[in-house]
Amino acid sequence: MTMSNYGMEIKSYHYYDPVHAYFLVYGFNSGELKSRVKIDPSYEEFDTLNRRVIEKMDVELSAISSVNYWKVADHYYILRSGSTQRSDVGAIIVSKKRYRKDEIGDLRIAIPGRSFSGYFYYRLFFKAKEEVIFRFDRIMDAVINGDADIGLLIPGPALTSAYRRYNLIKIADIMEEWKREAGDIPMPMGSYVLKRDYSVEEAVEIRKTFQESIEYARSHREEAFSYAMNLAKGADPGDFKNFLDGCRSIYDMGENGIRAIRRVHEIAKERGLIDKIPEIDPI
Repeated sequence: MTMSNYGMEIKSYHYYDPVHAYFLVYGFNSGELKSRVKIDPSYEEFDTLNRRVIEKMDVELSAISSVNYWKVADHYYILRSGSTQRSDVGAIIVSKKRYRKDEIGDLRIAIPGRSFSGYFYYRLFFKAKEEVIFRFDRIMDAVINGDADIGLLIPGPALTSAYRRYNLIKIADIMEEWKREAGDIPMPMGSYVLKRDYSVEEAVEIRKTFQESIEYARSHREEAFSYAMNLAKGADPGDFKNFLDGCRSIYDMGENGIRAIRRVHEIAKERGLIDKIPEIDPI
């Protein structure tokens, strides 16, 4: 944090993700926000950024997979704004041939990394015999080329519909598994965390800046959309717009969103995937 004519400046870290670009980075870079906080955004690869926050904890404000919050909760607040939670699409498992879900334990799966929310949710419900890591946008190639029997596709405006064009088969839908387990609460995907070195009052000001940026994007929809499409990597514009429409929790996760983050930690603790359930106290 530095002080400036704005009152406070802070560097934020985001995934190379069109949703983050649309709702947050576009507004932060616009120069049009009225907030007393200036947020200077920077991008990092998804897995790199998650590991940086978890292992080094050397960033003040960052995106993180919501399911990893238990690892950093003692050092970071979780913000009510910027959260991605969905009830429509989640990760899916695809293959070239038709397998039953109860055969996944005998197969080799291509995954994008172990810090992705999609990987965590896959592990809540399934465990393949062997895991091999590929870039998230190379998972389908790994399956097609025979480097893996099945592949885990993380949710996104391009990936979770593109598999049909490659004649791949969906053998498991993680969102369906989540709904059977958790009911009508949304699936937490990503959140933003802020170092607890900041006072609650400062954290509230930063959260208000997030909300102002989201409002700015919604009032400049076409400009923000064009900006974000640069990161949408082959997505159909219509699919991307539909994907954005599903991001209903991003302005404020609300009580249902808080319940969702608590619930995923509870389920993970019950199944031995995490060591503790953190206090969930969003600001």
